[in-house]
Amino acid sequence: MLSAALPASAWAQAAPAAAATRASEPAAAVAPGAMPAAAQPAASAPRHFTSYQAFYESLGGNPLGGNPLGGVPLGGNLFAGDGTALAQACTDTPRRCLWVNAMSVAVRRFEATGWIAPGELEMDPPKGTPGIGFDGTSLSIGERRWRLGQGTDLAAGSADAPAAGTQGKAGAPPRGIAAVDPENLAQVTVWQRAGWACVELHFNTSGRGGRYPQVLVAQGARLYALPRLFSACAAVRQAPGQRFSYPVNRYLGTGGEAEPGGLQVDYLLSDGKTRVARYTLRYPQPENVFVFEVVPDAAAGRGGPGGR
Repeated sequence: MLSAALPASAWAQAAPAAAATRASEPAAAVAPGAMPAAAQPAASAPRHFTSYQAFYESLGGNPLGGNPLGGVPLGGNLFAGDGTALAQACTDTPRRCLWVNAMSVAVRRFEATGWIAPGELEMDPPKGTPGIGFDGTSLSIGERRWRLGQGTDLAAGSADAPAAGTQGKAGAPPRGIAAVDPENLAQVTVWQRAGWACVELHFNTSGRGGRYPQVLVAQGARLYALPRLFSACAAVRQAPGQRFSYPVNRYLGTGGEAEPGGLQVDYLLSDGKTRVARYTLRYPQPENVFVFEVVPDAAAGRGGPGGR
């Protein structure tokens, strides 16, 4: 539990004090021909981060191929790198908007003679890249199309809801994914790999609203929406049997959303039920939830590979 973890100041003070004690102690006598006792390993220090993407990318996969919680092995990140940024294009009259990687995608989606679009948006996508479009109700990549209303909202089982109230109550059955107004989006980025795609939506918002991006994962013919608190495509990890795992995040402490003490990160399989990993984050400054450290607790199945 977070309350049992030492505060950062205690970790910082404990290490120098222990080092000074060891330095002042006389070396133990060693009999001729005997080997000195092995040095005790230093206690694991907390790993510090200034972004959730860096934290998620640092998790990778378990190098031993197992899972400290038992059961499903921890897989690597499915969507690495920067992804492909889309641009917004809108018809003039009537006004209808979508996000695309080429104007040809927009023209095929909506019939119109007048368009408003960034000057740098090319007519055709780069060679070897399919046309990509997101209109708020569907995602299209090449000839394939996923409709949000026919997808699965994994956030419906999450106990934490964003300020806009678009997540469901804990224990609620999965439901279709709610449509999004394309003009309420500030940034849309898409990642692709064979049989998979991920869309990360950031909204025009202020204050704590920036903590709730929308992430959509397309796997074959299926489309999933992930719980939104600190969600990211970088967080999605491989799982056996063509499945994936994703984080369900919950604030810790009594400060609530305003001043949480930390964050509990539970990784679930895409069935929305099976937990495969847990991490505990601590906020040294509760008012700044984008600066945090991972509480070392590898024995309990928490923590992971080195941070950044």
